[in-house]
Amino acid sequence: FLSKPGGITIYLVDDRQRYCYYYAHLDRYRGGLREGMKVSQGEIIGFVGTSGNAHPSAPHLHMAIFELGPKKEWWKGTPLNPYPALLKSLKNSLR
Repeated sequence: FLSKPGGITIYLVDDRQRYCYYYAHLDRYRGGLREGMKVSQGEIIGFVGTSGNAHPSAPHLHMAIFELGPKKEWWKGTPLNPYPALLKSLKNSLR
């Protein structure tokens, strides 16, 4: 998805359609990435950049997790603190 504030963005939805993962300010997508394709944990999906309203001298990734409602509307999800999920993922990868 392309937007003025987020620039080059990716929205990923988990298999149960409970959570949406948002990545913004990318430089570009990974080659071959397309809407609707399945990706796995640890797979490269894009590259950090400064697209959208990000300052050109500060490449970064804006990452967010949203809990989806019954209608599965990614733009209306409830934002969650991503830190616990990221910490759990890191601990699992170190085992």
